[in-house]
Amino acid sequence: DMDLVYLNGALVYAQDVARMTVASERPTVAVFTQRYLPAMKSVDVLRSEIISATFASMMATKVEARHAMLVSAGLGGVVLLVLTGLALVLRFGLFSPFDAARQQINDIANGDFAEPRPVHHLGLELQDMFAKLSFLRSQQQAKHRLEMERHDIVEQLKRLSETDPLTGLFNRRTLYGLAQSILDEVRAETSGVGIVLLDVDRFKLVNDRFGHAVGDRVLQKTAAVLTGNLREGDIVSRYGGEEFLLVLRDVSAEQACAIAETLRKCLAETPIEEMGDERVTASFGVVWCGGESTSSNWDELVNLADRRLYQAKRMGRNRVWAGDVTDMSATG
Repeated sequence: DMDLVYLNGALVYAQDVARMTVASERPTVAVFTQRYLPAMKSVDVLRSEIISATFASMMATKVEARHAMLVSAGLGGVVLLVLTGLALVLRFGLFSPFDAARQQINDIANGDFAEPRPVHHLGLELQDMFAKLSFLRSQQQAKHRLEMERHDIVEQLKRLSETDPLTGLFNRRTLYGLAQSILDEVRAETSGVGIVLLDVDRFKLVNDRFGHAVGDRVLQKTAAVLTGNLREGDIVSRYGGEEFLLVLRDVSAEQACAIAETLRKCLAETPIEEMGDERVTASFGVVWCGGESTSSNWDELVNLADRRLYQAKRMGRNRVWAGDVTDMSATG
């Protein structure tokens, strides 16, 4: 049975699998294990048969020794030594290697690719089997590594698709994706949400005088000031060009204006090394959404914040405006 089922069956199958070079043709670890391990039962049966036969032979020798004490004693000793040697050979040359092979297969199936302890004193066929197991382990380890790398790439691409590459803030598309859930919170909670749209004042002049590299530095510094002075749970995004949009959760209208004023002062006091003593300022338009009387339409709220932003610019820039909007003919 062992010769038919294992050596000419499962072992040949394992060798064929090991020779496969195309990954798509190679069976999964679960399929390989399901087909390979049952065939090893014949080895266990053979071991049991040998042990049983050995024990029976020893008992027969013992009986014969009683009838012919002097003659059988010497022969019994020889037989005992032979059988013991055979048992040791079978144990270390067959049973122990197969147990080690089975353990290695289980480790590979469970995702443990650590290098196992070496197995010594193997025949050619067993050496070939362990070599194929080592090859299988290396292939599965490489597959696992590729899967981890693919996962990291997917996460990186997701992060790049959600953020602005210059500032690291959420981009406009991502913010729109969060907008509805933010407005739903307004209906579910008693507090409101503040929407703040800010625009860096005279940003075109910064680019013209100092260059676009300095302009990029201004935007990065602005993003750092905003993220460094907002609360946990607030959202800041780059809305476009030199515009940034903030979503302040769980605030009253007065708190939203106060936070915007704090940010305005921080921006005005933050130095830009490449610009010397000059400071960059920003204008803010603030809208508060809360209660049943306010609009919950995201586009309408952002448009109102945009109109209030340009009202702040028309009134002299570097200020926060949350009131009524008058003539919109001026530009910032």
